Amino acid sequence: MKVYIGIDPGLFGAVATISADGRLLGVVDTPTEVVRKNRKNRRQYLSGRMLTHLQQQIAWASEIRIGIEHVSAMPGQGVHSMFLMGYGFGLWHGLAIAASGVEVSRVTPQSWRKEFGLRKVAKDSNRKARSVVLAKKLFPEAKQFLTLKKHDGRAEAILIAEYFRRKGEQ
Repeated sequence: MKVYIGIDPGLFGAVATISADGRLLGVVDTPTEVVRKNRKNRRQYLSGRMLTHLQQQIAWASEIRIGIEHVSAMPGQGVHSMFLMGYGFGLWHGLAIAASGVEVSRVTPQSWRKEFGLRKVAKDSNRKARSVVLAKKLFPEAKQFLTLKKHDGRAEAILIAEYFRRKGEQ
């Protein structure tokens, strides 16, 4: 079976898998844990679980295409958050290659959002909410995965996978 995997690489991101015929096969949150460091709670990636999730998603696939959102610095973001974003991107990227043996394609947020008509809006939270609504519309079976506002990472992973499915099936 040919599958398309979309990765939202953030700490609150996810991995989604879609079949070539457009069925949502699964969504998994980015595995993380909260650790206490310098009197602050910090979230960190669990790379072993990330690799396991990817291996489970591709174990039964005959052909795989993996796409990841290419993140970059944005004005106003702190150094620590930017480091974590880049670290997560690199970690997912490397693990995806290790798990699948295939090259990982990158897409900018602007490109995949344009595909779905998700133009920039004034508030980032509105954009995220619109991603959830669109993912539910395109994949009614996703409603069970998108029940909370914080599930925007899941919705975006689904939309990234669908973006690559559309591009790959053209």
